[in-house]
Amino acid sequence: MIDAFVTPLNVTADYIDRLSKSEIPEQITDDYKGDFKKIKQNLNMLGGDIRNVLQATQRLSQAVQDGNLDVRGDTTAFAGGWRELVIGVNNLIDTLVAPFNVTAEYLDRIAKGDIRTRLLKCIKVTSTRVKNNVNLLIEAMHNVTQLAKELAEGNLEIEVHERSEQDTLMQALNAMIQRMKV
Repeated sequence: MIDAFVTPLNVTADYIDRLSKSEIPEQITDDYKGDFKKIKQNLNMLGGDIRNVLQATQRLSQAVQDGNLDVRGDTTAFAGGWRELVIGVNNLIDTLVAPFNVTAEYLDRIAKGDIRTRLLKCIKVTSTRVKNNVNLLIEAMHNVTQLAKELAEGNLEIEVHERSEQDTLMQALNAMIQRMKV
């Protein structure tokens, strides 16, 4: 009779101890009656929920590492606090991916020659650097376009300033102007 109480209590204590050490035990398969059966079912459910959340976060992590930034956790697969955790991870990914999407949109427009508008969309925190660099690119393209326009109109007196030693575009424009002056 004592074993009927001690064994389930020891199994429960061991399960909780392992969980507290971040170890996720396998399901308890022993057969218990009454309240011990409920405890077993709840512990098994908790372990299963933790395993499922870990699998979901590992899948999301792998997707991001693989460059697949459109993958999100399935919030319908979870309930309660676990669902809130998956929603939070999804929101975190959305927040981190948003600047990439906006930047990609602007780079696509610039690549197609649309340099009319600066990057005005709200990109928060660390992505301010990205926003500023995209705006500098747009401004540089405006300057190059203006220089090319003046050159096409015959103005050989324009001043072309290289933005860096690697500025091959401005170097080429300077060389073209020098050749045209001769």
